[in-house]
Amino acid sequence: MNKLNKVITAVKSAFLNTRKRKSRYLKKKKKNTGKKQAKLFPAPVLTRWNSWLNAVFYLSEYFTDVIEFFKLPELLEICNSGINYLSQLTNKQVGSLHAQAIFIKEHAQDLVQMASFLEGSKYMTYHIYPKLDMLSIATEEVELGKLLPKTRAALSELNAMEKASTENIFRKAACSARYKLTKLKTADPPKVHFQRMAKAFSPTIIEFNNEEVQRNKTTCRASDKKSEKVEVEGILYAVSAEYPEFTKCCSRLLWTPTSNVDSERLLSHYNNIVTRQQNKTEREHAELFTLLSFGCSNCH
Repeated sequence: MNKLNKVITAVKSAFLNTRKRKSRYLKKKKKNTGKKQAKLFPAPVLTRWNSWLNAVFYLSEYFTDVIEFFKLPELLEICNSGINYLSQLTNKQVGSLHAQAIFIKEHAQDLVQMASFLEGSKYMTYHIYPKLDMLSIATEEVELGKLLPKTRAALSELNAMEKASTENIFRKAACSARYKLTKLKTADPPKVHFQRMAKAFSPTIIEFNNEEVQRNKTTCRASDKKSEKVEVEGILYAVSAEYPEFTKCCSRLLWTPTSNVDSERLLSHYNNIVTRQQNKTEREHAELFTLLSFGCSNCH
């Protein structure tokens, strides 16, 4: 979907450092919608995973408004690459690109949720594999032509040639995403470990010897019937008395964060502690002040 990405880049360029243009756009948008408040285009940032998707979601709802605004005669006189690109889009291209934005918004909700969790600090490694499996299934359905209602409605407004071309774009995007997901899961050594551990701790295999373990077995079987998932934490707790070292290692591995978000955020706090004026702080004191500034609860 390179053309949709070009549109997002063009809109970002057209709104970049232009306070009056933004204000004018918001006034026009308020007048068209009749609402007192209007949202501005959320410019994507490379270091924020969901920012590009948020920009696409905005265009899926206000694509026509954005294009109409940048086709105003007074704006066409401005020398800006973004405005020039947007003003040259034909109605057929706008329809296809709008359908692509709607497709992403409707089919990428699971991806947005997972990216939001990964940007935080409390999403652990063993949670990610079921999510990746769900994404693979979703991309496979798109390849088979199973599109959601809003996407089908957007496609129905296109002519036969544009519709076929846009559907082909969807299939190629889904095929590429599924290939990358499959490659990621295949080349990921921890996945095999977690799958083996889940199988080893399956409540249908383990022999239980006491009431605490029996209670965890019942809970796991109940959850297994509903969602086909194994409550690994409960079984680890149940066998912790008999296998303390093994349980400790498994627990540490289970709760390993999937990203280094906290580490990067912690490093950014050093700029607040060691400055040009305050540059003689000892290393131990700087580390202590940084931990206090960042919050010790987020550093463990």
